[in-house]
Amino acid sequence: MTNGKAMLMGGLGLLLFLTGVVDAQEPPRGAPKPTTKARPNVPPLDAKALADLKKDEAAAALLESAYRGQTPPESVRMLITILRNSPLAAGEGWFGPAQKRYTWEWLAHRCGVEPLKGSISRKRFRGADAWFTRLDRNKDGVITSSDLDWSERKQEQAASPIDLLKVNDASCAVKPADMPSRPVLIRSFFAGEIGSMNEGPKLNEPAPKFTLKTVDGKASVELEKLIGAKPLVLVFGSFTCGRFRSQYAAVEELKQRYGGQVEFLAVYVREAHPTDGWRMHSNDESGISLKQPCSEGERVNVAQRCCSKLKMSMSMVVDEMDDRVGHAYSGMPNRLYLIDRKGRIAYKSGRGPFGFKPDELEQSLLMFMLDRQGAAGDPNPAKR
Repeated sequence: MTNGKAMLMGGLGLLLFLTGVVDAQEPPRGAPKPTTKARPNVPPLDAKALADLKKDEAAAALLESAYRGQTPPESVRMLITILRNSPLAAGEGWFGPAQKRYTWEWLAHRCGVEPLKGSISRKRFRGADAWFTRLDRNKDGVITSSDLDWSERKQEQAASPIDLLKVNDASCAVKPADMPSRPVLIRSFFAGEIGSMNEGPKLNEPAPKFTLKTVDGKASVELEKLIGAKPLVLVFGSFTCGRFRSQYAAVEELKQRYGGQVEFLAVYVREAHPTDGWRMHSNDESGISLKQPCSEGERVNVAQRCCSKLKMSMSMVVDEMDDRVGHAYSGMPNRLYLIDRKGRIAYKSGRGPFGFKPDELEQSLLMFMLDRQGAAGDPNPAKR
């Protein structure tokens, strides 16, 4: 755990303590000092205090007042959402949009089209037919801003009938039977199971370096050695994350389609919905009921089971028990990244489960390759 994350956890723990949400009989843990334990310190929770909506509102109001006139950190926004019992949905808390280098404005400029008024016909598109077809999401014969708009309100307008199944993916929905108690939800928040308090690298920043063992234990993968030859896609996820399981086939399709031009690497992180955390009935129904692994061996065993079940062909590495890579990339519960040939972030999906959108990643991949195709004509092309 980084010092910054530890300090934030200590501050949030103190806030909950002062407003009565954590047990006053025991000082809140999560103090600002580094730890490498598999399970981060979590404040003991007072169930009676958590049932007191006035105390919850007081804590949320105190957090908001501390950041008045500023944009609060993602972790603060998420805690406010939890305290106010707001729905865990896209656009709420820390579930925001993707960050991407290649936007509609970029593509319109690349094709000589006015972004505010124009559309891109096949004749104007400066790339392969197959690329045009995949960027034209609604299959109307032109690429418009709506085809590249992945905000929730625009998805159904832009999607084809087949894509609507992905847009309305039930794995993202939290059914009433799956909604955890307030203590479980807050514990999952502090444990990093519903997401890291770290926000991960920003767009165009260097990708954090790491070295992790492969899932079979036979080798180690050093990120730095993967940078340069090809762009790199990082795929973060865990077996108990329903969205990761349901959408992985689409990621695998990307690997099969672009594997000759793009490197793919999966990173296995801590479980999103263990039976000793936020348990999901949908996991039980799928025969996936397991506790949060407490050792490297246990996590590797689950990761191997995940690889087999999902028939993964890409290489997978397993995060260490202090979750250092998951926190460095804010990769929990699941997330997608595109890293360019200089080792910088070209695409960062929104936080999973809602932001885990393989088709949106594909658009960034295609425009990245379109950008490289343009650079190839330069005497000294930039190494993107």
